Amino acid sequence: MKKFLSIIMALVTSNSLGAYNFKVGDLYYNITSNNAPYTVEVTYELASAPEHPLDNYLGLTDIIIPESVTYSGITYSVTSIGAEAFCDCTSLTSIAFPNSITTIGVYAFSGCTSLHTLNIPEDVTTIGAEAFSKCASLSGNIKIPNGVTNIATGVFGGCSSLTSIAIHNNVTSIEDYAFNGCTSLTSINIPDGITSIGEYVFYNCTSLPSITLPDGVTSIGTMAFGHCSSLASITIPNGVTTIEAWAFSYCSGMTSVTCKANTPPTVKTRAFFEVPVNISVYVPCESLVEYQNSEEWSYFTNIQCMSEEGSAVENTHSPSPTSIYQKQIKDGQLLILHNGNTYNITGQEL
Repeated sequence: MKKFLSIIMALVTSNSLGAYNFKVGDLYYNITSNNAPYTVEVTYELASAPEHPLDNYLGLTDIIIPESVTYSGITYSVTSIGAEAFCDCTSLTSIAFPNSITTIGVYAFSGCTSLHTLNIPEDVTTIGAEAFSKCASLSGNIKIPNGVTNIATGVFGGCSSLTSIAIHNNVTSIEDYAFNGCTSLTSINIPDGITSIGEYVFYNCTSLPSITLPDGVTSIGTMAFGHCSSLASITIPNGVTTIEAWAFSYCSGMTSVTCKANTPPTVKTRAFFEVPVNISVYVPCESLVEYQNSEEWSYFTNIQCMSEEGSAVENTHSPSPTSIYQKQIKDGQLLILHNGNTYNITGQEL
């Protein structure tokens, strides 16, 4: 056992000592391919103390990453920013990427509290977890490159000055905590390919006034929108079957909820805690009684039919805009009264 532990410690020490392969200018590099095409990633030097392995770039304020570097007669293309490469570089204010970059590793710029602008290269396809987390000065609009399909865990968490993020439709997943604590965020789009909103994704986004969930979303995770105190309204798509615990808790500015699901979604513990109970909750007319009788939705006291544009009678008969409709609940069934005739919610005349 003692010999085994010695081997493990030797391997760990070896990895620490080999934090980089060479240095050119101010930057350290790891070779990622020794065969053509030759490639490297930007990394960090071994620190003076093992408990502080990422202290090497602390004095740098502006960094320009080259497209290629030459070492021992070989020219390497710089294709990635390695894991934790610039983590906690609190003096870094700007960074210029070459177009050759395709990968930004986990925690690559986490804790760069003075970084104020960010232009992610168009050819980037992978951005690691928490790559830009806790970049508190990062502001303006961030555009996610078209090649990125996954927004990783906590990638912009704690970016408290970030105001807007543009996400293209190639993105199919947004992981937990992705925008947690983006307290200045006022604009973000969720792509049509997203099927679930993970845990704490928009937690404490206190400036977010509204958000549109795509029709493909089927679940809303724990605390997904918790403490979004400026969120005024939300539309829950038809396919949503579950709203997890605390999902919209402390959304104290909420004025309306529209839920398109014909079957009332399962609402977990305190999903709407501290949301005003008397706000307007709009649901499909054919499901009105079911929502009103649902114990999980009984938190709300003002559940009512959606606007007439969504009713089956209008869709079936396509009357003129001046037509007048009346809605009536009889024996638990919603009835539509129109021009002296009575219809059920499917548009069938009774």
